[in-house]
Amino acid sequence: MKWRLRAPATSANLGPGFDCLGVALDLWNEVEVETLAGEGDVQLQLEGEGAGQLPTDDSHLLVRVAYDYLRSRGISRWPTLRLACLNRIPLARGLGSSAATRVLGVMLGQLLADGLNAHEALQVAGRLEGHPDNVAPAVFGGLACSLAESDGSYHSQDWPVHPDWRLVVAIPTFTLETEHSRSVLPIHYTRQDAIFNLAHLPWLLRGLGEGRADWVKLGCQDRWHQEYRMPLIPGMGPVLQAALGAGACAAYLSGAGPTLAAWVDRRAADPEKVAQAMHDAWFGRARTRVLAVVPQGAHAAD
Repeated sequence: MKWRLRAPATSANLGPGFDCLGVALDLWNEVEVETLAGEGDVQLQLEGEGAGQLPTDDSHLLVRVAYDYLRSRGISRWPTLRLACLNRIPLARGLGSSAATRVLGVMLGQLLADGLNAHEALQVAGRLEGHPDNVAPAVFGGLACSLAESDGSYHSQDWPVHPDWRLVVAIPTFTLETEHSRSVLPIHYTRQDAIFNLAHLPWLLRGLGEGRADWVKLGCQDRWHQEYRMPLIPGMGPVLQAALGAGACAAYLSGAGPTLAAWVDRRAADPEKVAQAMHDAWFGRARTRVLAVVPQGAHAAD
Protein backbone atom coordinates (compact mmCIF):
# COMPACT_ATOMS: atom_id res chain seq x y z
CA MET A 1 0.00 0.00 0.00
CA LYS A 2 1.10 3.55 -0.76
CA TRP A 3 -0.28 6.90 0.42
CA ARG A 4 0.79 10.54 0.27
CA LEU A 5 -0.37 12.52 3.28
CA ARG A 6 -0.36 16.33 3.52
CA ALA A 7 -0.95 18.76 6.41
CA PRO A 8 -0.84 22.57 6.24
CA ALA A 9 1.00 25.17 8.26
CA THR A 10 -1.23 27.11 10.64
CA SER A 11 -1.15 30.48 12.32
CA ALA A 12 -2.89 30.68 15.69
CA ASN A 13 -4.32 33.32 18.01
CA LEU A 14 -4.58 35.99 15.24
CA GLY A 15 -4.52 38.66 17.92
CA PRO A 16 -7.47 38.25 20.29
CA GLY A 17 -8.24 34.56 19.73
CA PHE A 18 -5.76 33.15 22.23
CA ASP A 19 -5.70 29.33 22.25
CA CYS A 20 -8.91 29.07 20.21
CA LEU A 21 -8.47 30.69 16.78
CA GLY A 22 -6.29 29.47 13.92
CA VAL A 23 -6.03 29.54 10.15
CA ALA A 24 -4.62 27.02 7.64
CA LEU A 25 -2.03 28.30 5.17
CA ASP A 26 -0.76 27.20 1.77
CA LEU A 27 2.49 25.72 3.09
CA TRP A 28 2.47 21.96 3.45
CA ASN A 29 4.32 19.13 5.11
CA GLU A 30 4.07 15.87 3.20
CA VAL A 31 4.88 12.25 3.89
CA GLU A 32 4.89 9.46 1.33
CA VAL A 33 4.06 6.16 2.97
CA GLU A 34 4.73 2.68 1.65
CA THR A 35 4.04 -0.53 3.52
CA LEU A 36 6.67 -3.24 3.07
CA ALA A 37 7.07 -6.90 3.86
CA GLY A 38 8.11 -7.48 7.43
CA GLU A 39 6.78 -6.24 10.72
CA GLY A 40 7.32 -3.21 12.94
CA ASP A 41 10.38 -1.60 11.36
CA VAL A 42 10.55 1.88 9.86
CA GLN A 43 12.73 3.37 7.13
CA LEU A 44 12.49 7.17 7.27
CA GLN A 45 13.96 9.76 4.93
CA LEU A 46 13.66 13.46 5.76
CA GLU A 47 14.07 16.50 3.51
CA GLY A 48 13.52 20.19 4.15
CA GLU A 49 13.04 21.80 7.53
CA GLY A 50 14.71 19.86 10.32
CA ALA A 51 16.80 17.63 8.04
CA GLY A 52 19.92 16.71 9.95
CA GLN A 53 18.29 17.68 13.26
CA LEU A 54 15.25 15.44 13.58
CA PRO A 55 15.58 11.67 14.15
CA THR A 56 15.07 9.28 11.26
CA ASP A 57 14.08 6.23 13.28
CA ASP A 58 11.03 5.25 15.32
CA SER A 59 11.71 8.08 17.80
CA HIS A 60 10.51 10.61 15.21
CA LEU A 61 7.36 12.36 16.47
CA LEU A 62 5.23 11.29 13.50
CA VAL A 63 6.16 7.63 13.98
CA ARG A 64 5.65 7.74 17.74
CA VAL A 65 2.19 9.25 17.30
CA ALA A 66 1.21 6.65 14.70
CA TYR A 67 2.44 3.73 16.84
CA ASP A 68 0.77 5.08 19.99
CA TYR A 69 -2.49 5.47 18.06
CA LEU A 70 -2.32 1.85 16.90
CA ARG A 71 -1.62 0.60 20.43
CA SER A 72 -4.55 2.64 21.75
CA ARG A 73 -6.75 0.72 19.30
CA GLY A 74 -5.46 -2.59 20.58
CA ILE A 75 -3.29 -3.17 17.51
CA SER A 76 0.12 -4.60 18.34
CA ARG A 77 1.33 -5.65 14.89
CA TRP A 78 1.81 -3.51 11.79
CA PRO A 79 3.89 -3.76 8.63
CA THR A 80 7.33 -2.31 8.05
CA LEU A 81 7.00 1.27 6.84
CA ARG A 82 8.99 3.33 4.37
CA LEU A 83 8.39 7.04 5.02
CA ALA A 84 9.65 9.92 2.88
CA CYS A 85 9.00 13.18 4.74
CA LEU A 86 9.17 16.60 3.11
CA ASN A 87 8.98 19.36 5.72
CA ARG A 88 8.18 22.84 4.47
CA ILE A 89 6.91 24.24 7.78
CA PRO A 90 9.71 25.80 9.85
CA LEU A 91 10.32 24.28 13.29
CA ALA A 92 9.63 26.16 16.54
CA ARG A 93 8.56 29.32 14.72
CA GLY A 94 4.85 29.62 15.56
CA LEU A 95 3.51 28.11 12.32
CA GLY A 96 2.12 24.85 13.66
CA SER A 97 4.90 22.42 12.73
CA SER A 98 4.23 20.16 15.74
CA ALA A 99 0.48 20.21 15.11
CA ALA A 100 0.99 19.24 11.47
CA THR A 101 3.32 16.40 12.45
CA ARG A 102 0.95 15.07 15.08
CA VAL A 103 -2.01 15.24 12.69
CA LEU A 104 0.00 13.35 10.05
CA GLY A 105 0.96 10.76 12.67
CA VAL A 106 -2.66 10.21 13.66
CA MET A 107 -3.66 9.93 9.99
CA LEU A 108 -0.95 7.34 9.39
CA GLY A 109 -2.19 5.32 12.34
CA GLN A 110 -5.77 5.58 11.10
CA LEU A 111 -4.84 4.36 7.63
CA LEU A 112 -3.02 1.38 9.11
CA ALA A 113 -6.10 0.66 11.24
CA ASP A 114 -9.44 1.29 9.55
CA GLY A 115 -9.39 4.57 7.63
CA LEU A 116 -9.28 8.34 8.05
CA ASN A 117 -11.55 10.11 10.51
CA ALA A 118 -11.13 13.90 10.79
CA HIS A 119 -13.15 14.28 13.98
CA GLU A 120 -11.05 11.63 15.71
CA ALA A 121 -7.87 13.27 14.40
CA LEU A 122 -8.91 16.51 16.10
CA GLN A 123 -9.50 14.71 19.39
CA VAL A 124 -6.28 12.70 19.39
CA ALA A 125 -3.92 15.35 18.02
CA GLY A 126 -5.59 18.04 20.14
CA ARG A 127 -4.91 16.09 23.33
CA LEU A 128 -1.30 15.56 22.29
CA GLU A 129 -0.83 19.28 21.57
CA GLY A 130 -2.66 20.34 24.72
CA HIS A 131 -4.79 22.93 22.91
CA PRO A 132 -6.67 22.81 19.61
CA ASP A 133 -5.94 26.22 18.03
CA ASN A 134 -3.38 24.86 15.52
CA VAL A 135 -4.76 21.34 15.28
CA ALA A 136 -8.29 22.35 14.23
CA PRO A 137 -7.27 24.31 11.10
CA ALA A 138 -4.60 21.69 10.31
CA VAL A 139 -7.34 19.04 10.27
CA PHE A 140 -10.23 20.97 8.70
CA GLY A 141 -8.55 23.83 6.81
CA GLY A 142 -9.70 27.44 6.61
CA LEU A 143 -10.33 29.60 9.65
CA ALA A 144 -11.24 27.52 12.68
CA CYS A 145 -12.51 28.55 16.10
CA SER A 146 -12.10 25.66 18.53
CA LEU A 147 -12.71 24.92 22.18
CA ALA A 148 -11.85 22.33 24.78
CA GLU A 149 -14.56 20.85 27.00
CA SER A 150 -13.97 19.93 30.63
CA ASP A 151 -14.11 16.24 29.69
CA GLY A 152 -11.12 16.67 27.36
CA SER A 153 -13.07 16.67 24.10
CA TYR A 154 -12.63 19.30 21.40
CA HIS A 155 -15.02 21.07 19.07
CA SER A 156 -14.27 23.23 16.05
CA GLN A 157 -16.36 25.61 13.98
CA ASP A 158 -15.26 27.01 10.63
CA TRP A 159 -15.54 30.67 9.63
CA PRO A 160 -15.36 32.13 6.12
CA VAL A 161 -12.32 34.01 4.82
CA HIS A 162 -12.60 36.44 1.91
CA PRO A 163 -10.45 35.28 -1.04
CA ASP A 164 -8.55 38.57 -1.31
CA TRP A 165 -6.81 38.22 2.03
CA ARG A 166 -3.14 37.27 2.05
CA LEU A 167 -1.14 36.55 5.16
CA VAL A 168 2.45 37.77 5.03
CA VAL A 169 4.68 35.92 7.48
CA ALA A 170 8.17 36.99 8.57
CA ILE A 171 10.05 33.99 9.92
CA PRO A 172 13.17 34.99 11.89
CA THR A 173 16.38 33.04 12.02
CA PHE A 174 15.98 32.29 15.73
CA THR A 175 13.55 29.82 17.30
CA LEU A 176 11.26 30.09 20.30
CA GLU A 177 9.98 26.98 22.02
CA THR A 178 6.27 27.05 22.84
CA GLU A 179 6.81 25.94 26.43
CA HIS A 180 9.14 28.88 27.11
CA SER A 181 6.84 31.33 25.35
CA ARG A 182 3.88 30.17 27.45
CA SER A 183 5.86 30.35 30.67
CA VAL A 184 5.98 34.17 30.59
CA LEU A 185 2.19 34.55 30.48
CA PRO A 186 0.25 35.51 33.61
CA ILE A 187 -1.90 32.95 35.36
CA HIS A 188 -4.73 35.43 35.93
CA TYR A 189 -6.10 38.30 33.82
CA THR A 190 -8.13 41.32 34.80
CA ARG A 191 -11.79 41.51 33.90
CA GLN A 192 -10.99 44.55 31.77
CA ASP A 193 -8.45 42.63 29.67
CA ALA A 194 -10.77 39.65 29.32
CA ILE A 195 -13.56 41.89 28.04
CA PHE A 196 -11.13 43.62 25.67
CA ASN A 197 -10.20 40.42 23.83
CA LEU A 198 -13.74 39.05 23.77
CA ALA A 199 -15.12 42.31 22.41
CA HIS A 200 -12.56 42.53 19.60
CA LEU A 201 -12.82 38.94 18.40
CA PRO A 202 -16.17 39.25 16.51
CA TRP A 203 -14.87 42.25 14.56
CA LEU A 204 -11.89 40.22 13.40
CA LEU A 205 -14.03 37.26 12.36
CA ARG A 206 -16.54 39.38 10.44
CA GLY A 207 -13.79 41.42 8.84
CA LEU A 208 -11.94 38.36 7.59
CA GLY A 209 -15.14 36.86 6.25
CA GLU A 210 -16.45 39.97 4.51
CA GLY A 211 -13.15 41.42 3.35
CA ARG A 212 -13.44 44.50 5.57
CA ALA A 213 -9.97 45.85 6.31
CA ASP A 214 -11.32 48.40 8.78
CA TRP A 215 -12.95 45.66 10.85
CA VAL A 216 -9.83 43.48 10.76
CA LYS A 217 -7.75 46.46 11.89
CA LEU A 218 -10.12 47.03 14.80
CA GLY A 219 -10.46 43.37 15.72
CA CYS A 220 -6.83 42.22 15.54
CA GLN A 221 -5.85 43.49 18.99
CA ASP A 222 -4.79 41.62 22.10
CA ARG A 223 -4.09 42.04 25.80
CA TRP A 224 -3.58 38.41 26.76
CA HIS A 225 -0.25 37.33 25.31
CA GLN A 226 1.54 39.58 22.83
CA GLU A 227 2.88 42.23 25.22
CA TYR A 228 4.20 39.54 27.58
CA ARG A 229 6.00 37.73 24.77
CA MET A 230 7.46 40.81 23.11
CA PRO A 231 10.66 40.77 25.24
CA LEU A 232 11.39 37.27 23.92
CA ILE A 233 11.31 38.46 20.29
CA PRO A 234 13.89 41.14 19.47
CA GLY A 235 12.59 43.51 16.81
CA MET A 236 8.94 42.55 17.18
CA GLY A 237 7.60 46.10 17.58
CA PRO A 238 9.45 47.65 14.60
CA VAL A 239 8.60 44.73 12.31
CA LEU A 240 4.88 44.95 13.13
CA GLN A 241 4.96 48.70 12.55
CA ALA A 242 6.80 48.22 9.25
CA ALA A 243 4.05 45.88 8.05
CA LEU A 244 1.36 48.43 8.87
CA GLY A 245 3.34 51.22 7.25
CA ALA A 246 3.65 49.21 4.02
CA GLY A 247 -0.09 48.66 3.72
CA ALA A 248 -1.07 45.77 5.96
CA CYS A 249 -4.30 46.46 7.82
CA ALA A 250 -3.27 44.42 10.89
CA ALA A 251 -0.21 42.58 12.20
CA TYR A 252 0.24 40.15 15.07
CA LEU A 253 2.42 37.49 16.70
CA SER A 254 1.75 34.11 15.11
CA GLY A 255 1.03 31.50 17.77
CA ALA A 256 3.73 31.42 20.42
CA GLY A 257 6.14 33.11 18.02
CA PRO A 258 8.61 34.16 16.93
CA THR A 259 7.04 34.47 13.47
CA LEU A 260 5.16 37.71 12.87
CA ALA A 261 2.19 37.86 10.52
CA ALA A 262 0.29 40.60 8.72
CA TRP A 263 -3.12 40.61 7.04
CA VAL A 264 -3.04 42.28 3.62
CA ASP A 265 -6.05 42.99 1.41
CA ARG A 266 -4.54 42.50 -2.03
CA ARG A 267 -7.15 44.80 -3.54
CA ALA A 268 -5.71 47.71 -1.57
CA ALA A 269 -2.02 46.90 -1.00
CA ASP A 270 0.79 44.79 -2.44
CA PRO A 271 1.60 41.83 -0.17
CA GLU A 272 5.11 41.62 -1.63
CA LYS A 273 5.84 45.19 -0.52
CA VAL A 274 4.64 44.34 2.97
CA ALA A 275 6.90 41.27 2.95
CA GLN A 276 9.88 43.38 1.90
CA ALA A 277 9.18 45.96 4.59
CA MET A 278 9.05 43.27 7.28
CA HIS A 279 12.25 41.70 5.97
CA ASP A 280 14.07 45.04 5.99
CA ALA A 281 12.80 45.95 9.46
CA TRP A 282 14.34 42.73 10.76
CA PHE A 283 17.59 43.72 9.03
CA GLY A 284 17.43 40.73 6.74
CA ARG A 285 17.40 38.27 9.62
CA ALA A 286 14.08 36.76 8.54
CA ARG A 287 12.63 35.07 5.51
CA THR A 288 9.20 36.13 4.36
CA ARG A 289 6.36 34.34 2.61
CA VAL A 290 3.08 35.53 1.15
CA LEU A 291 0.50 32.83 1.87
CA ALA A 292 -3.13 32.27 1.01
CA VAL A 293 -5.62 30.72 3.40
CA VAL A 294 -6.45 27.19 2.24
CA PRO A 295 -9.94 25.73 2.70
CA GLN A 296 -8.70 22.14 2.80
CA GLY A 297 -6.96 20.65 5.78
CA ALA A 298 -4.89 17.50 6.15
CA HIS A 299 -5.70 14.83 3.58
CA ALA A 300 -4.48 11.86 1.61
CA ALA A 301 -3.49 13.15 -1.84
CA ASP A 302 -3.71 11.28 -5.12
